[in-house]
Amino acid sequence: MNKSIVIILSLILFGCGKSKDEPQTSKPVPPPTVKKETAKTEQKPQAKAQKIKPEKVLPLTSNIIAYVNGSPVEVSQFSEVFANRSLEKLPSYLRREYDKNRKNFIKRLIENKIVEEAAQAEEFSDDPEYQKELSDAVKQIKMKYYYDKYVTSKIKISENDLKKYYNNHTDKYSTPERVRARHILVSLKKNALPANITNAYNKIKALRRRVLEGESFSEIAAAESDCPSRAKGGDLGIFERGQMVPKIENAAFDLKKGEISDIIKTEFGYHIIQTTERLPRRKLSFDEVKENIERDLYSQREKAIYQKLLKELTKKFKVIKNEKIINQLSGAY
Repeated sequence: MNKSIVIILSLILFGCGKSKDEPQTSKPVPPPTVKKETAKTEQKPQAKAQKIKPEKVLPLTSNIIAYVNGSPVEVSQFSEVFANRSLEKLPSYLRREYDKNRKNFIKRLIENKIVEEAAQAEEFSDDPEYQKELSDAVKQIKMKYYYDKYVTSKIKISENDLKKYYNNHTDKYSTPERVRARHILVSLKKNALPANITNAYNKIKALRRRVLEGESFSEIAAAESDCPSRAKGGDLGIFERGQMVPKIENAAFDLKKGEISDIIKTEFGYHIIQTTERLPRRKLSFDEVKENIERDLYSQREKAIYQKLLKELTKKFKVIKNEKIINQLSGAY
């Protein structure tokens, strides 16, 4: 122990001179023998203080975030949440938020360790609710390990399995025929008056004529269309069958690229359509869908293995059902 600390401790414990409780007398200084005795007595605490061992130094190695009461908070706990994430592609403002979240998470890890240490010193074994929760937690953990051992560990998928599955399900891994189209809408209310219907029809007819005479479809749509798509020159995007209003969809798929439709009436009003792109049905490559196939195949095999296991276990463990209660609880009558 540092010498100055020993001196300070000695002063605090024993004072520097006579105690306040000692009577103030004019007696002469005690004889030398008493002096030696006192000296010995005063030196004993100093000798004991010098024997106090310093706290064990805990190494702050590269896998340690902090120690709480000697128990480590490890980097692996942090890495489980923030594992090998590339920040270079993120905008700077998102990077700052990400960094802030990391700092907050580290703070929480340390705080959790503090509470964990405090909880370890408590005894809850007499609390029935504690015992129940502890028992439930143990059951859940054992079920997880059982499932991993007898189901997930038995799922094996090879590259050949993936390719075979791909070749047997080509329809599933193909993009359907799609088109890109734009439109101009002159809207009509549901119970529009005959005059309004005539005016709307005449307007869409005039707009169609302008397009056929060579004016830009997208510019006319931006200026005249009543659809929010006017902001994009009437562009409806790429779509496949079953995604649009049937009359618009049918017209878009019937048109060749660049063609203009006849006037079409829907519940929204009058339209003219232009197909701007045609995308034929395409078989996706194996590499494009490999991950999806692996997920599908994994799910199928997991289900099959689990059902087989469940069938075996049901034979082993007798099940007696109370159908009346089951029907009541499930709402069956």
